[in-house]
Order: sequence, then structure tokens, then C-alpha cells
Amino acid sequence: MWLKAVGLFHLLHAPALVVFPYYVNNQLVDIIYINYFFLIMFSYTFINGECPISYWSKKIIDSDYFAGTDIEYYPEMRMFFNTDKDIHDYFTTTTIAYLFALMYVINRTNIPGYTFVIPCITLSYYFLFVKVYNTEKETRHFIICQEITKYVTFLTNVFIIYNYSKIKI
Repeated sequence: MWLKAVGLFHLLHAPALVVFPYYVNNQLVDIIYINYFFLIMFSYTFINGECPISYWSKKIIDSDYFAGTDIEYYPEMRMFFNTDKDIHDYFTTTTIAYLFALMYVINRTNIPGYTFVIPCITLSYYFLFVKVYNTEKETRHFIICQEITKYVTFLTNVFIIYNYSKIKI
């Protein structure tokens, strides 16, 4: 039962993140939306690049599951899609659409683009490492990369909250 609930949440959460900014246009909500993105990215760094929702699902199935062991497996999505390729295509599509929605919101808030250069480079490198070198998560290089990403995403959130949350509604 919990797995179905988590799966339904995951199925609805991804497209909701894409369409939300087109229905809500509020400066404070935009700041929260941007911070939510970086909080999600921050949470990935505690579970070896794994989606927090999928990690939770795997822990429901196997309490001994080790984070990051099988990041391409989404057990909570199996009831909605027939194949792993369908699941992969769904998340690839929603992730790309989410990034475009995020860029739209960032542009709308007038936060200078240079604010996101270092976080974007860091996150791109981190997720490239996670996807390409999935089996090398115990290496010193991965651990350092993950720690840098953790600090960059955290500091980005702090910077945005400190500098831009004072917006009047």
C-alpha cells in the first residue's frame, strides 16, 4: 500500500513541478520554488545521487537497501509503466521540462543569471558522475564531488533566501 502511495506521489509530483509556475505568478512563491529545486538537489547528495522518493520506495521494499546502489530502478513507478525504458523516458521528459520551468521562474524573479553558474556546473558534473560512473561511489573522487555539491547547493539556498526572500508580496 505504501509503495502505491509513494508511486502516485512521484507520478504527480514531477509534472506538478513543471506546470506550477505557469499558474502561480508570485515573487515569494518563485523564490520558494527555486529553493525547493536546490533542496531536492541537496537531498540527493545524502543518498549517493539517488532520487529521494525512489530511495524511500526501495527502503519500503528492502530495509537493508544501500543508497545509490541502483539509481536507475524505480519500483514505485512499475504500476504505471510497463518497462524500465518507459520509466526512464518519463523522468527524462519531466526533468527537461522542469529545468525549462525553473529557468522561466529564475528569469521572472530577475535574480542575476551569474548566481546560478557555479551551482549549475557543479550539479551537472555531479549528476554526470553519478550516471556515468555509477559503480565508483566509494572512490575518493566521488566523495569529494558529492561533498562539494552538498555545500554548493546549501550555500545557493542560503544566498537566495538571504538576498531575495525580502520581496514584498
